[in-house]
Amino acid sequence: MTRVPFGTLASPFLLTATLAHHLSNVNGELRSTADLPQRGFYVDDLVIGAPTIEEAARVQEEANRILDDAGMRLRKWSANATELQRSFDESASTSGLSEPRAVLGLLWRRDADRLVIPVERILNFCHVQWDDEVLCALCIS
Repeated sequence: MTRVPFGTLASPFLLTATLAHHLSNVNGELRSTADLPQRGFYVDDLVIGAPTIEEAARVQEEANRILDDAGMRLRKWSANATELQRSFDESASTSGLSEPRAVLGLLWRRDADRLVIPVERILNFCHVQWDDEVLCALCIS
């Protein structure tokens, strides 16, 4: 089989095992970059960071090379630095960083580099019937 089927019970395992196999076969100058995705993948999302813009650009380029060699393509790169986001997407604007992006079921406010959990999700999870009084109590605390 040369493709990982999505929607089956075994799909997450197959994808993880396939990625681990390809990443473990990387040698040479790309080895340190190949170690990052092994720790940063969650199903089909890769979440990694870097201390500088230059390092992040290098990691992105090398991760793309590694997975291209395996016949896979990383898409939808996002960054919290305008300069880096522009290198990922020529149409990115400086105001684009203020729009939150979905990351692992949470919202990532890239301009502040914070993960946000919408209050509605917490209340729905707790099965709380909320009204203005409950919402005000949450905002105050």
